[in-house]
Amino acid sequence: MSYLYGLDHASKDFTTAKSFGKNTFTNAFPLALTQYLSMERELGIPVVRAEIGIDGRPTTNHVKSRWADIIHTDPRNAFFDFEAPFEPYRQFATAGDLSPSDVVIRDNATKEYLHPLELKLVVAPNAETAGRPREKQACETVFRPSTVEQVAFSIAYGYTSTRRYEMQTLLRDHLGLPNEYDWRNVRFMLDKIPAIVEATEALIEAGIKLQRPLIMVALWRSQGQKPLLDEKHAFDTFVWTDLAFVQLFVQAVRAAYLDADSNLVSAPNAKISRPARTLIWLIRSLWDYTTQFTLDFARVKSDTTYGYQTDKAGSFTTGARDIMMSEEFVYPRVGASEIERIFNERGRDFLLPERRLDASFSLRFTIDKLQAGGDWTS
Repeated sequence: MSYLYGLDHASKDFTTAKSFGKNTFTNAFPLALTQYLSMERELGIPVVRAEIGIDGRPTTNHVKSRWADIIHTDPRNAFFDFEAPFEPYRQFATAGDLSPSDVVIRDNATKEYLHPLELKLVVAPNAETAGRPREKQACETVFRPSTVEQVAFSIAYGYTSTRRYEMQTLLRDHLGLPNEYDWRNVRFMLDKIPAIVEATEALIEAGIKLQRPLIMVALWRSQGQKPLLDEKHAFDTFVWTDLAFVQLFVQAVRAAYLDADSNLVSAPNAKISRPARTLIWLIRSLWDYTTQFTLDFARVKSDTTYGYQTDKAGSFTTGARDIMMSEEFVYPRVGASEIERIFNERGRDFLLPERRLDASFSLRFTIDKLQAGGDWTS
């Protein structure tokens, strides 16, 4: 029996120490938490979706969805294939080159590919906001280029190959002549930021009914900066659609570069922000896909670094908080006492206390044992 709730059917064996390494555990725990919310607590999962606001521009909202509807199967029938490619994307990839998703949900009986997910584990409050009221506290959310690549594939998959020309027309209408862009030139691309934003927003608007749940963000709340879980409101899960994720970057770029009328207002020292560069990566990848029939995100990323490292696509605090802001963000629905039902105490020795969440778990287990009159060393 898996030491993590609901992960008995998985490509990792969660009764062994090697499955509790950093990358695997931080990906597996959000899934176990969500399985618990759905199967044990019978609660809906907040899905952050893109929508068109009253000003005619994209924004986001929250809709509660059944976990089974998100992953296209009963959670008890789900097989979690970690760090695996979502094979239906192969039709869009260059020959023999398909990057893995954090997890691919498959039918446990037939092994049919059902749905990919990218996984994030974040903590609130961060150091900057720990002293503020709960509703003003934030978490640092860092996204890597690999997630943006999965978003590009998800958008292409959502539009489907039959609507490829529609996407091409939409992008061309807002970009003008993208084949003549000097994509590598920072100064040139800074001047094109209004067009990039408009093209992205048009892509979101046209794809509202096509958006797909893609990025799971599991939240845990601590007692300020102490390594202690919030007793009553420790954990919850959000699932962002691909287009809601894109909207996070659009908002950041608008705030940094555009005025209320979408005019470029500043481009100090000819520098480009990570969110702006990420939108360029996304739009160029999708444009190339519509004209060349393949999506080669890795090539686009390496071709348009603008002299900066490419380890991060963007890092957000208040922006991510505002998109997730809800009762579930301020007061997560799973309390600290429930951790023992999600993470079996037999896996305690596999934790690595130098990691903040692991330290909180270890401390929690130790406190519970001492209160029960047990030996904390055993």
